[in-house]
Amino acid sequence: MWAPDCILRNGKYYFYFPATVKASVGRGFGIGVAISDKPQGPFVPQPEPLKDVHGIDPNVFIDNDGQAYIYYAQGNIYAAKLKENMLELASEPKILGDLPRQNG
Repeated sequence: MWAPDCILRNGKYYFYFPATVKASVGRGFGIGVAISDKPQGPFVPQPEPLKDVHGIDPNVFIDNDGQAYIYYAQGNIYAAKLKENMLELASEPKILGDLPRQNG
């Protein structure tokens, strides 16, 4: 396991991690989610990764207005709103632009 993220919402801990997707869904990585009542676990992985998310290095952020977002990488950096349940997208993923690039 590498580059996971965990966040508290509504009394539950949501642990996001890169997950290999099933051949029927495509190749590569998706973002899996496991849920726990306590930060130390045990965490229960959900049966399927987040739908329509293909990438690695998840990061979840909850804004001051309560809206949750997920950020992840797959050649670009993507962002999407999460639904209140933290298990589904509430918007289409968008590529974040105007990011610093490494010279050379």
